[in-house]
Amino acid sequence: MEAVAVLGTGIMGAGMAQILIKNGFAVRVWNRSSARAAPLAAAGFMSEGRPGRRLFRAA
Repeated sequence: MEAVAVLGTGIMGAGMAQILIKNGFAVRVWNRSSARAAPLAAAGFMSEGRPGRRLFRAA
């Protein structure tokens, strides 16, 4: 499974993340406000607390 990272989970980022996961990608999400990333994490996305090395393992 190929992994990708989405930085920013607003309207556009959340939509892109949902399309990517539907197409078989492992998706890591990050948002400056962790509360915005929480719904995606609850739906099965991998959420990262900060955009550091752990997040970029997806690349």
